[in-house]
Amino acid sequence: MIKSEMKYGVAPKVWWVFLWLCLSMGMFNPIVWAGQDDCETKNATRTFFQVWRFHANYSSTQWHEHFMDMQRHGFSEVILQWSSYGKVSYFYDHRPGREVSLSLPMILQEAKKAGLKVWLGLHYDPDFWDVISAEEKREDYLRERIQDLEKTIPLLVRVIEREDPDRKVVAGWYISDEVDDSNWRDVNAQPLLTEYLRGVSERLKSATPEYPVLISSYLTGKMSPTAYGNLCKKILAETFIDTLLLQDSVGTGKMSLPKLKLYLENLKKVLVDSEKQLGIIVELFEMAHKNSKKDTVSADFNRVKKQLALAGNYGVPQLTVFAAADHLLGDVNKTLSDNWRQDRAQCSASATSSSAMYLLRRGDRE
Repeated sequence: MIKSEMKYGVAPKVWWVFLWLCLSMGMFNPIVWAGQDDCETKNATRTFFQVWRFHANYSSTQWHEHFMDMQRHGFSEVILQWSSYGKVSYFYDHRPGREVSLSLPMILQEAKKAGLKVWLGLHYDPDFWDVISAEEKREDYLRERIQDLEKTIPLLVRVIEREDPDRKVVAGWYISDEVDDSNWRDVNAQPLLTEYLRGVSERLKSATPEYPVLISSYLTGKMSPTAYGNLCKKILAETFIDTLLLQDSVGTGKMSLPKLKLYLENLKKVLVDSEKQLGIIVELFEMAHKNSKKDTVSADFNRVKKQLALAGNYGVPQLTVFAAADHLLGDVNKTLSDNWRQDRAQCSASATSSSAMYLLRRGDRE
């Protein structure tokens, strides 16, 4: 034991004092150890955030409190679902017909102070779904979106250069046009989709080669797992998109966990040799009752845990949730918030206990 004392500078009796302290603080609490396998929130570190007009009135203090609340729940990255919505831009935009509701600069400033990373969403057109459902309008519409994007990207790059010159807060781009399995289930229509997404991602990479590009997709069950997997493979193979985020559709009721697993199994097979990545978005909500004033309400934590557990077996380890601000943070659902933070605390306690036990065993072996 002399070797151990000299190597680590800790006498054997001190190890037992350290162990006693750990036990007294509950670090080796049997309850904690028993629940270690239930620690499902540890990889959920990214969340979506939707910007609206009223956010232009937020003070720096309000943003700071919001971002610190995100951190308390374990989030380190935020995907802004859009940087402009309809005719409203949340950044400096003096083009004819645009309305400015300035919030993006302050979001980036306060996120940087809080140590959070931000993914910049592109323009969101509320008419998008109606137009692409009309096959005769799709091609012209998508071409117009490319043309508009060519004018928008330089404005967003200017915001980045002004607010994040050292590139410490902006993590990359998010394409706000989600891919669904209804409008694109016809294989003859898919080349139009991949051509469009290639055009978008190519322009983003040209403007900022260092930034990765994300896009999301969701399921309604209109395509088989095989057909859907092939579509996702085409998107990643034929565009400059780096990561496809699959929204699990459990909250909307479009997918059950067993059915979702079939899609995830297939995606795992078709993307296994790809340099591109698959990510999973866990829905934190469920659909509200018809007589409710809201469309969605926060989901039960036990259901969310099952979603997180399933998602953790597929794609990249980092999980994304939709959406913490609306269903988890603040006062929106205290029960879900408390359960979430308790689970994360349990994760930390288990990790600390594991490290302490490792050190003890290591000292005994020397």
